[in-house]
Amino acid sequence: MSTATSSAASLHGRWEKLFKVSIYLKKKDDISDQKFSDYYAQTHAALAGPVLLRHNCVSYTQFHCMSEKAKQPLTSMFGPDVLSPQNPMQLMPYDGCSTFVFAKLEDAQAFFLDPETTTVLGPDSVNFTNTATLQIAIGEEFVAIQQGQAQHE
Repeated sequence: MSTATSSAASLHGRWEKLFKVSIYLKKKDDISDQKFSDYYAQTHAALAGPVLLRHNCVSYTQFHCMSEKAKQPLTSMFGPDVLSPQNPMQLMPYDGCSTFVFAKLEDAQAFFLDPETTTVLGPDSVNFTNTATLQIAIGEEFVAIQQGQAQHE
C-alpha cells in the first residue's frame, strides 16, 4: 500500500453523536449589513441563549456571511469567474446562519416547541430577517479534523 493511500485511509474521521440544526436567513431589505450583524449577534443571541440552555443546547453559533462582503474573498480564492452565473459553484444567497447542536433530538424538539421560542424568538426574527426566506437543515455531523487534529473512530 502506498504512503498516500495509508495517510488518506487513516484520516477517516468520526460521527458526532449529536443533532445539528442550521437555519439559513436573509436580512431585511431595509437594514444595513452592520445593523443586521449587530442585532443578530447582540439582541437576538441574548434572547436565544437562556432558552437554548434550558433545553440542554451543546452549542449555538451564528455565521455572518453577507453576500456582498463575501464577493471579494471568494474572487481572491477562486478567481473572478466564481461570481459568473455559469459557474457550477454559486454563492449562497443568505446573510447568516444559526446553528444549534443538541445531544438528543428530544432536546431540539423541546427548544423549538418551547413557548418562549414561539412567542419571543420567532417574533423577534422579524426585526432583522426576511422570515419568508428562512431555510432549515438538520442532520448529524461527521468530523474529520478538529482543533487541528485528525479525528478517528
